Amino acid sequence: MEIIPAILTDDPVELDRLLLLIKNIGATRVHIDILDNTLVAGRTISGWEQLENKNIGLDIDVHFMTSHPIGDASRWAGVQNVSRMIAHIESDDPFSEFADKMRERQIEPWVGINPGTDSARLDPHLENTHGVVWLTVQPGKQGQQFLPDACNKIKEFHNAHPNIQIMADGGINKETISHCRNTGVTHAVCGSAIIKSQNPKESYLELLK
Repeated sequence: MEIIPAILTDDPVELDRLLLLIKNIGATRVHIDILDNTLVAGRTISGWEQLENKNIGLDIDVHFMTSHPIGDASRWAGVQNVSRMIAHIESDDPFSEFADKMRERQIEPWVGINPGTDSARLDPHLENTHGVVWLTVQPGKQGQQFLPDACNKIKEFHNAHPNIQIMADGGINKETISHCRNTGVTHAVCGSAIIKSQNPKESYLELLK
């Protein structure tokens, strides 16, 4: 299981601090959440404005919890090392169009789904996605309570689609990560458990174990 440290912030200075922290703990990838108060309540940094023409030394996942991820993704064209972009099945943009545009840019398209959404909505898009990002909290901010029931839905989905990569995102720490075992989860996104820890490197290494 890949462990990916996550950033959700509305402060450009905090973004810089956390990117350096994540690099210093030995991670090679970062997961950046983007909110614009449309699909999900809350607002973050735009991301592309702070990172354009910079090489931060990390691979980047960009997770658009926004209503129009196609337009949002187009603004990231000048950001280096973006290798995955995630659009939600609940957004207003057709996921098929989002996926096509990502592949034109040689970026992996992933589809996100909220814990309360019927997983059957994913079915028409499974051949067009690199993987599914399953939220294991109610979306909007870091530090929210992990939802064990989401893992039951993930396991059911994995049993039906064993070859699809699955990323679990939200509320994952050294206690709750056990819920993700044996469910088919291949990637775990961890925010507060790492970046708000008194010893981020130690917490990251514990999660890797």
